[in-house]
Amino acid sequence: ELRAEALATSACCFSARTIDGRRVSTLLDGRSGEPLDTNASISVFAPECVLADALTKVVAATGNPDHPALATAGARALIM
Repeated sequence: ELRAEALATSACCFSARTIDGRRVSTLLDGRSGEPLDTNASISVFAPECVLADALTKVVAATGNPDHPALATAGARALIM
């Protein structure tokens, strides 16, 4: 049960395509601009939905469910 928090989930598997033999998705690594290539589904609980959604991308790009940005935002993440 969610109370006073939001849940957002992102996953490359929903948008992944193969283009010119390369697997790409609509989720990008903001550091490189390259498409993320992971089969993981990332869920983040945060005080606000827009924050939870943004943090799913941070966790997806880094693969770190304990990324420091989560603690700063009062959030927590799950990678499945």
